[in-house]
Amino acid sequence: MASATRTQANEVLLKITDDFCKNYGWGSDLLNNEISYKSVSQNKSVIEFKNGSWIKVVTASDNGRGARANILIVDEFRMVSLDVINTVLRKFLTAPRTPGYLDKEEYSGLLERNKEIYMSSCWYKSHWSFSKAKAYTVNFLDDTKKYFVCGLPYQIAIKENLLSKEQVEDEMSEMDFDEVKFQMEMGCEWYRDMGDAFFSFEDVSKRRKLRQAIYPPSSKYKVPDLAVNERRILSADVALMASKKNKNNDASSIIVNSCIPNYNNNYISNIVYSENHEGLTTDELGLIIMRLYYSMKCTDIVLDVRGNGLGVYDFIIKDQYDPDTGDFYPALSCCNDKDMEERCKVRNAAKVIWCIKATQEFNNKMCTMLRAGFKNGKINLLISEFEAEEFLKEHIKNFSIAIQQIIASSQQQKTTQYNQMMLF
Repeated sequence: MASATRTQANEVLLKITDDFCKNYGWGSDLLNNEISYKSVSQNKSVIEFKNGSWIKVVTASDNGRGARANILIVDEFRMVSLDVINTVLRKFLTAPRTPGYLDKEEYSGLLERNKEIYMSSCWYKSHWSFSKAKAYTVNFLDDTKKYFVCGLPYQIAIKENLLSKEQVEDEMSEMDFDEVKFQMEMGCEWYRDMGDAFFSFEDVSKRRKLRQAIYPPSSKYKVPDLAVNERRILSADVALMASKKNKNNDASSIIVNSCIPNYNNNYISNIVYSENHEGLTTDELGLIIMRLYYSMKCTDIVLDVRGNGLGVYDFIIKDQYDPDTGDFYPALSCCNDKDMEERCKVRNAAKVIWCIKATQEFNNKMCTMLRAGFKNGKINLLISEFEAEEFLKEHIKNFSIAIQQIIASSQQQKTTQYNQMMLF
């Protein structure tokens, strides 16, 4: 048994130990008589039978490698990484079970094939789980293959008295009833969009195409030079208050857009870097922006200067010294607002800052253009971390080993620091 979380995977075992083993009279007695050991917890979940069979829960991650099984069940499989399913979980199914009766000639042809069972509510059509469902459907219709796929909508649960029809009708009558979410979760229907979502999951996920990010320079990495006519734009949305235990606040977001013209001389946005910060002062955030602007060879800065953003702007329009790197950053000035430009007192400061003082109309127009950019293919995002990891495994020898060594080294460093503190 595997799922995105052990708690979810444990639900299947709990159905056996807390329901089947207790609530079915003599049937429960017969089942209990076949079980030699059972334990369901976060650390260990297993049911062992007297005939040698067992059911175990494994972690749906790289940490689960090495297990073996004859039947694999993945609950809510859409929430598990496709890479983990293909490279970890499915590899559990190696040699089929070999009971003793197969040694008899009359039963030699009854070797049982290993099985995979995937269970989930439906999700969006742009997600890989929909492609998996379609692939199973195609093979299900092929008589030469042993596949099966089905949907069990809420009407079946009502028919079998597992769900109250009146309860479902009451839920549907509520003012805030979301038909799309209900049909995905209860009706076995795949959807393209979230109810009234302005940005569709499908439109955005299709634009996750970039395999190459840009990173701040280091001893082993050099920031690439600007391409012909490239505008490398650093954008910053300012939020300074840190989240607390009972209150979530926005984070300051910084992104770098490598904007490159295509053959029609239309610019395509490539979001190649991003980072978020909480709880910084205006000077601390301003220093980060200047450091990234100069080190990543940016050509423009887009800055929200309403409210706290004005303090960040006032920091950037002055010459600054970076105490962490020892670098000197010349002052920068505004290029689209005369009043903001005059606020900069440094003569000949480069006019590269686009000051944004957003109104409701501006925000509406911005959101509409952003959605159009996703739909028209004018915005590209980095691929998901799962695809990136698979890409790196394919192109970098011993990548997985190197990652494990880095993790082990980090853990050892933390242990050493802790021991030093205790010694002190």
